[in-house]
Amino acid sequence: MSKIISILKNIKPDCDFENSLDYLEDGLLDSLTIITLLTEIENICGIEIDVVDIDEEDLINEESLLKMTERFGGDISLLQ
Repeated sequence: MSKIISILKNIKPDCDFENSLDYLEDGLLDSLTIITLLTEIENICGIEIDVVDIDEEDLINEESLLKMTERFGGDISLLQ
């Protein structure tokens, strides 16, 4: 299990992030989950994510979250 999935499952253990193709469409992410996830990514990767620069496309699934992390200068190997 990837670190992103692990973080999400710790936040919302009853949600099936592993089998979801679109976290937003499936209603798995709410504002608190998003903020908690982004904070964890920032802490793990030592980066700062400006929420103003985040689009819905950045939050669709694990792959899009990794791309967003990389865009902000994070080492995605820390999240895989």
